[in-house]
Amino acid sequence: MFILLAVVLYVAFLVRSTLASADKQKPVYAVYLKILTNHMQILSAISNIDYSWPAVIKDFQDKQQTVTSASNNVFSFDCFIMVNNGKTLPVFFQKLIMFGLLPILLFVVCLLFWAAVGLAQKKSLSEFRAKFISSLIIVLFLVHPNIAQNMFMTFNCLEVEGVYRMKQDIGTICYEGQHLYFISIVAFPAIGLWVIGIPLFALFVLMANKRVINLMAKKEITKAESEEINQLKLRYGFLF
Repeated sequence: MFILLAVVLYVAFLVRSTLASADKQKPVYAVYLKILTNHMQILSAISNIDYSWPAVIKDFQDKQQTVTSASNNVFSFDCFIMVNNGKTLPVFFQKLIMFGLLPILLFVVCLLFWAAVGLAQKKSLSEFRAKFISSLIIVLFLVHPNIAQNMFMTFNCLEVEGVYRMKQDIGTICYEGQHLYFISIVAFPAIGLWVIGIPLFALFVLMANKRVINLMAKKEITKAESEEINQLKLRYGFLF
């Protein structure tokens, strides 16, 4: 519960700092937070690679496991699944479906939150849209490593007595039956849409707005150019 609260507050702080810096210079602490977040995400991804790391690196990973596993604990569906498991579908595949649908769930949550705020504070449609897009980008990039990790774990198989079985569910034979079905309808689409699609979307946004981004380096800009920069930073400021 404490980890969930801490992550929610952290996300709220990232969203608030991004929105607040739309019309002024981004504070240094916001840059440091993004660097720290990326650092922890990389450490989390590396620690889950099945590789014989040297003892020094392994010890370093173990000491930071508590911090790097925070997001995994927040988006862990294990307890819910174990209670409601009808024993017709392995737990791993239930988690796979949930992580595949997670971006859609976050989309709905962000939409409902800013819709409620907009109605309560009578915000304009353009401001609602900008804050919604900014919030969605932040949460998607925070959960992106978790989605990628769970999707690629589907292909992590071990050879047991001449038969390849899933490491996460030794009772499931790889590339047959349920395993083949779920990598076809969940893992591959999620990898294309979310694991590859989210970074590609960010790249597309940056390339499409290259002209406005370059305006930020100019010493003198017009009022119209300043408004363009503010709108871009309000929506996509987390990306640069």
